[in-house]
Amino acid sequence: DIQLNLQQKQMNGEDITQEEVEQAQKSVALVQQHEKISQLMEAEQRMSMLIADLNKIIMKPLEELYGTPES
Repeated sequence: DIQLNLQQKQMNGEDITQEEVEQAQKSVALVQQHEKISQLMEAEQRMSMLIADLNKIIMKPLEELYGTPES
């Protein structure tokens, strides 16, 4: 929840306070103390990277065919 809140604030162009950064860091430190949770988060991160790579592979031919949305 903390991470999603901070990401949403960034996307909205809102400032993130030092207190929010410290709270997020404390939460990460607490979570890292639990081996199973840390392993789950690492697996989630690897899965996210895999999905991003697959998305690039899938979108490349479409971008070559139609161009990027920005153009």
